[in-house]
Amino acid sequence: MTRFITALPLSLVLAAPALAGPPITTQGPGDGVAPMVGESSDVELDVECQVNGRTERYTIRGDILVGHDGVVIEMAQGNYRVALAEGNLLLSETRAQISGGPDVGKWDCVAATGPVPTPGSVADDGAMAALEQRLATMRAALEASQEDLVTAIAERNAAQAALEEMRAARTQDAAEIASLERELAESLSAEARAQAAMAEAQAQVEAGAAARAELEARLAAAEARSTELEGTAAGASEAQAQIARLEDQVVTLEAELARAERDMAALQAEVEEAQAASAMEDATEDSTEAGLPTFDADAALEMVEGAEIGAIAREALVTAIEQARNNPAMGAEVMARLQAVLGE
Repeated sequence: MTRFITALPLSLVLAAPALAGPPITTQGPGDGVAPMVGESSDVELDVECQVNGRTERYTIRGDILVGHDGVVIEMAQGNYRVALAEGNLLLSETRAQISGGPDVGKWDCVAATGPVPTPGSVADDGAMAALEQRLATMRAALEASQEDLVTAIAERNAAQAALEEMRAARTQDAAEIASLERELAESLSAEARAQAAMAEAQAQVEAGAAARAELEARLAAAEARSTELEGTAAGASEAQAQIARLEDQVVTLEAELARAERDMAALQAEVEEAQAASAMEDATEDSTEAGLPTFDADAALEMVEGAEIGAIAREALVTAIEQARNNPAMGAEVMARLQAVLGE
């Protein structure tokens, strides 16, 4: 171990009550006790302290605290500080102050008796055994930690595998959800179509009900009319007989009317013939008396056929000439039309 010497004032160490105490009484060489500190050239301090009911011997040889693993620092003449694993140890010839571990406190010390322990003694062997025991414990803890690490790694791998499975399942669930959503949309569309068809069918049912009501009303009216007709069926036979008699009378009257019309037609024909003959005679007489030329139908037709006139005018003149041939009273009128068209 390395020894560090500092120049701290002695008052910083001895001012504490823990380091105060009665002066150490030294004994002479002839008293049969172990040599005092200083008799061995490399012994800096050798004291026995009552710590928690047991006697602890602290021997500083050079820069080593015999039997302990720590760094020795000389703070002042006869005062030392040892940095141990469980805390600091302040030593003087009369007091030991421990700042950590189960032996925390201030303990009285006296000069040690008996042979001065040396490095590698039984005390050092005990410390070495304790260190080895601590090393074995630490190794066992390390192995346990390694096993825990292996277990943790296995658990982590299992968790990762489970996470991957969950992700795959979530992807599959998402696909199933999308499929279900599509099916739901199709179902909603089909439901909408079904509702529309149902509404149309309802409208048709209502229309059919209205038509049925109308038919029922008409049937009721027909039944009422049938009842009425049945009530008048007795008078219908008499009416039928009267109608038959009237129809016979109509036939007789129609026959008589036909005979009368024939007679009237014959009489009209005779009247018209007489009127035509009288008119012809009057016209002949008038023409003779006036010295006018008589109407010659054939000569008029030849003149129309040779004239340069339209087909419609030609046909109209031919028709008028033929009428004048049969009705001499029209001769003067036809001759006037011929002079107007032909200029002759």
